[in-house]
Amino acid sequence: MFSRLRFKRLTREAGAPGRKGPLWAVALMVSALAGLSVYYALVGVYQPVNVVVVARDLKPMQKIGPSDVKLQAIARRDYHSKMVVSLDSIVGTYTGMPLTEGETLLSTKVIRSPGNMVEAYGALKPNETLIVLKSGQVSWPDVIRDGDIVSAVAVYSDKNSDRALDVAGNIKVVSSNRPLPLLEDLKSARDAQARPTSEITLLLDREDAKKLLYAAVNAKSVSLLPDNLGGPEG
Repeated sequence: MFSRLRFKRLTREAGAPGRKGPLWAVALMVSALAGLSVYYALVGVYQPVNVVVVARDLKPMQKIGPSDVKLQAIARRDYHSKMVVSLDSIVGTYTGMPLTEGETLLSTKVIRSPGNMVEAYGALKPNETLIVLKSGQVSWPDVIRDGDIVSAVAVYSDKNSDRALDVAGNIKVVSSNRPLPLLEDLKSARDAQARPTSEITLLLDREDAKKLLYAAVNAKSVSLLPDNLGGPEG
């Protein structure tokens, strides 16, 4: 009798873990699913996204160069659809407003072309246009800043001498990038055309623009001389 009862008790005790086994498996599965849910929720919120930020303070109507922007990681929860995520897509565009170092760059704060840039700041007059010249076509002094008024002088070579001619006046500097010194020698000015970031955007009369473009192609040299630093009065 004792042996039979003991055998039943031992059998029951041995079977107890077997009955609890499925419950433990379900509990483990539920815990794993809960952990995965939390993980994917955190990934959706905190997974880093690379966006373009401003590397240094930029002025309005300034052309954005490679050193002006950089990539920075932010949490996905902070990402906005208008944030710029590619450096290639932003280099060469123009600032539509002042930008501060460390600021996340939005597509609404940049302008894709000088023509659109003028539309952002006011329509062109019927007789006005914009032109962009590289440092190999024209030279300008380091003191010139955006908004300044300049005049253009070209040097033409005759058989026995050179002569300087006034080309155009009342030219507004819209934006400039890495200007060359006014007194730099002509060879350096020509060679500087290899610098893709050395260029200047000018707003001027259409007829004067034609004269200036002609001089940029045919003259020995073309220089921009400051007439009114700081822009026109009033």
